[in-house]
Amino acid sequence: MFRLTILPEAEEDTRRSVLWYKMRSAMAGAKFVKALEAGYALIQTAPRSYPVVRGRTRSVRLEKFPFRVYYEMVADEILVLRVFHLKRDDRVRSKKRR
Repeated sequence: MFRLTILPEAEEDTRRSVLWYKMRSAMAGAKFVKALEAGYALIQTAPRSYPVVRGRTRSVRLEKFPFRVYYEMVADEILVLRVFHLKRDDRVRSKKRR
């Protein structure tokens, strides 16, 4: 299994998102954290299974939440770059405008 390193930007994305869901309800916050942990487990188990979105960056979509985890593989390590809400992801917004 690959080692997972969450970069500060992804930690901040996660912190803000968990806070937002917890403000809605404790259950929603807990479910978001569980979905994120499941996404990380998928990445660690089979990191090459998910599509390349740009350069070496790949992404996986979380189940039941409109988020994507963006990551890169560097040797035996997976670097989690960002955790984005799909409506806040510039690439998704620009595709919708076309």
